[in-house]
Amino acid sequence: MAADPLKDPLASLSLLTPQPVAVRPSIPARSASSRTLPTSTHPRVTIHIPAQQIPADILDGVKELARSSVRGNVRVVEEPIPGGSKGAFVWVLGFRKDPKLERGLRITSNYDDFTAVPSGEDFEVEISYNRPIEAFRGLGHVLGVSRGLSSFKHPDAPELDTFNDEDVSFEDGGIRWSGKVGDELRREEQCLFETVGVMVDCSRNGVMLVSGVKMLLRNLAMSGTNVLQLYCEDTYQIPGEPFFGYFRGPYTEAELREIDDYAFALIQTLGHLGQMLQWNKYAYLRDTAEVILADAVETYAFIEKMIAAISKPLRSKRIHIGMDEAYGVSEGRYRQCFGYKDSTKVNNALSTYYDLNQEVPQLTGTIPDNVDFVFWSTDWTTYAEKIKHHWKLAGKSCWMASGVWSWSRFWTALPFTFATVKAALKAAKDPTLGVKSVMTTIWGDEGNECDLYSTLPGILYHAEQAYTREDEVDAALLKKKFDGITGGDFDDYLFASKLDDTQPESQPIDTRTRYTPNLAKYLLWEEPFFSFLSPQYNGFDLESHYLHVATYLEQALSTDFSSMNLVAVPHSISDFPANRRLRLPYLLARVLALKCHLRARLAEAYKTDDRAELVALAGPEPESRMSRLRELVVQLHKTHRANWMEVYKPFGFEVLDLRYGGLRARLETMHGRLIAYLDPEDTSVTRVEELEVDLQTAYPNQGPNLMLDYARASRPQYI
Repeated sequence: MAADPLKDPLASLSLLTPQPVAVRPSIPARSASSRTLPTSTHPRVTIHIPAQQIPADILDGVKELARSSVRGNVRVVEEPIPGGSKGAFVWVLGFRKDPKLERGLRITSNYDDFTAVPSGEDFEVEISYNRPIEAFRGLGHVLGVSRGLSSFKHPDAPELDTFNDEDVSFEDGGIRWSGKVGDELRREEQCLFETVGVMVDCSRNGVMLVSGVKMLLRNLAMSGTNVLQLYCEDTYQIPGEPFFGYFRGPYTEAELREIDDYAFALIQTLGHLGQMLQWNKYAYLRDTAEVILADAVETYAFIEKMIAAISKPLRSKRIHIGMDEAYGVSEGRYRQCFGYKDSTKVNNALSTYYDLNQEVPQLTGTIPDNVDFVFWSTDWTTYAEKIKHHWKLAGKSCWMASGVWSWSRFWTALPFTFATVKAALKAAKDPTLGVKSVMTTIWGDEGNECDLYSTLPGILYHAEQAYTREDEVDAALLKKKFDGITGGDFDDYLFASKLDDTQPESQPIDTRTRYTPNLAKYLLWEEPFFSFLSPQYNGFDLESHYLHVATYLEQALSTDFSSMNLVAVPHSISDFPANRRLRLPYLLARVLALKCHLRARLAEAYKTDDRAELVALAGPEPESRMSRLRELVVQLHKTHRANWMEVYKPFGFEVLDLRYGGLRARLETMHGRLIAYLDPEDTSVTRVEELEVDLQTAYPNQGPNLMLDYARASRPQYI
């Protein structure tokens, strides 16, 4: 039975939005030109921050956030400029430092209703804070409240309307808003942790531009996240080591200095070093293709060079050293150099680390005071038990690291992210476990195809969890904050996760779930002529599913007003600038609607000699299915490239260029052979042998719920 979204906060994040309806409100009336429509259904609120009301410790940060505000509606001013006419309103915001708040913040306002302020007075808001991060989070809260004023009485779902008629300041054709924001603005919060962090992968193809890092940092600051880690395997320069980061776009010392005010570094010193170890220059450091050679003097000398290079440009000397997934340690050259030794015994007495039923050795006396442990887990696991495990191991609390599920997909799996982050933070918030620092991770495994913007709802959700003792966050406020901080519509971003989810509601998630499928990825890269994975999704109408997703996202990208679901306020992309990132999942959905069952349709028409159907599917005309598919793949490729270059350095996109190029080449070959087969004057193709092969189910009893990499999906050959 489906959860009630009005009673279950989590349901309001993952169940309510996948009910799109193609309803355009009658008010404002549609016209021949969208330019005749207003740009927003929200009242226009500008936030003025008098410079003299900004303490010195946050002055530069507030100025930067104001200068870069996504809608240009935050201004640092010498004197507030009066507003309030023709739907434009001014809120005057000030800051006050209060050491008694420790890790907390307090927000107050002088009136409840900003539309009913007496003449000659201002609507004033004050943020009290101790740490700068809470001041910035307070600004994010104010921005969110300023955007969450409207309600839409949907004609198809009047029962979902919870707006209090007594609070209405404006109503027109079902769109209503209220100026009574005092209760929501006024807030007292306490961060439950000393550190709330985010780690971003800068090693799996994508090395973020400095401008991209700054964009992310602004979003993090207004969410209350006070640490950003950049995961760098070999993507920083080491003097005298030109092959370290060769053609990878490594950060220069100057670039690291530029972002030093905001982030500290994460480097790898054991596994995940295949990019470096591929070069003969470093053969002397190689144990296996991915793992560096333990117990070798040269190895430790090189690690010292790594640490010196990454720490030199950073004022903070905090470095996160990753040693995870060092598969095969001591199983390669190590045995040639040092003889046989069990992998768990090499520089490591922790052979029982992963076994909760075994006692772990006490290392308390060997771990320096300035070294902390991080417990990584990005799926469902026994979080509380593992945190206790670390206490036994080190005699101190560990960091708790969860994951925003961005890896090996094109769009973040947001419902799964919310569920796993919630479970991790629930354990971390247990006061008996003593966790002082939490972070969530954004990985780029398998090509870093995922749009970084799609992780922002997950990052914000993680931060909201860190500021509440409750198991679940305030879903309505979360959506408003996402709107105010990022300029995107939360429901629209969430709906794009349906690329990998064919369920009518959200995917069923419980403690047995270890991963979430990457359906859209493997469908896109699946070899189109063979479509050898298609038996996995026999019986699933993926054409209708992806057409449904594309239709929704097309409206979310429109400059015309539209209401995509039963609760959304009618809105257009003109008022949600970050919604432009939805063009990638929109084009991907359109591509998949044409591609997913193409081979099955072709095979059926070929076997029955239905020439008319074959022409409709693969004829040379521009309106044939294959012609349209090929053109959409070109558009998708261009959009993906443009998105990439906005956030990342150009290095790494060659991997995706080759993937798109391979797909386009296969579609060209496939189309050309089918056109030749259909042409009675062309005798070069008299049979289409690719369509004569009977397909087999590669993964029995699993259906389409698979998580596959590019190499597996792109071809049946093992090469």
